Amino acid sequence: MTEVLMIGDTVDLVIGTQFLPNQRGSEIRLPNRDHGTLVEWNRYGNAEVVWPDGDQFSYEAALLRKSAT
Repeated sequence: MTEVLMIGDTVDLVIGTQFLPNQRGSEIRLPNRDHGTLVEWNRYGNAEVVWPDGDQFSYEAALLRKSAT
């Protein structure tokens, strides 16, 4: 199932099993990359996310998941 992300959503950065060798193993959550705010979709179609520490980076939507809380 595809998750729909919208501007203002709180997201976590997750490397899902689809990016792992043979699509096996557990998804990987990166430290300090949870509870970010999706602030815009850039001209390349990637999500711009601002993290609680003030860093801002762009990511493909497939690497983002809505935060559980």
